[in-house]
Amino acid sequence: ERLMLLNPGFELGSRWESIVGVEGLEAWQRDKVFSFAMPSTGEPIVVPWSFVEQTRAQSGTPIVCMPTCVLHGRHDKVVPSSLSQQFVTHVPICKLVLLEDDHALTAPESLKRIVDEALELCCAPLLELGPARRWVVSPEGVTGSGSMTR
Repeated sequence: ERLMLLNPGFELGSRWESIVGVEGLEAWQRDKVFSFAMPSTGEPIVVPWSFVEQTRAQSGTPIVCMPTCVLHGRHDKVVPSSLSQQFVTHVPICKLVLLEDDHALTAPESLKRIVDEALELCCAPLLELGPARRWVVSPEGVTGSGSMTR
């Protein structure tokens, strides 16, 4: 078993007011839908109020005990990449890849990297259990502990 997370919505339920504002949140609840502009294209995305309710029902971050790869856009204004950086410190075998992208992760370089990471995660031999391994991959280079193939 392995897990790949793309801009995971950690703590999203507690952040709606800072994302859409008090009036926006009230309008969303009243109208039962809210329209967001897709960061990369500006196209509208209509999100139902039930999504807010679902995210509010979740608290904290999940407990993960399997090899995990998290890809997160550095310019994500919906979920700060710092939340993914905090998350990976609690996962024994984890790789964090910071991409030069926003929440949509639709830049061609990001899409290619997502595919590459998915193939590596799913097709590589299982990582042996042992000491915790964590990596952060960013344009500045790779930091972390343990061995890795790249």
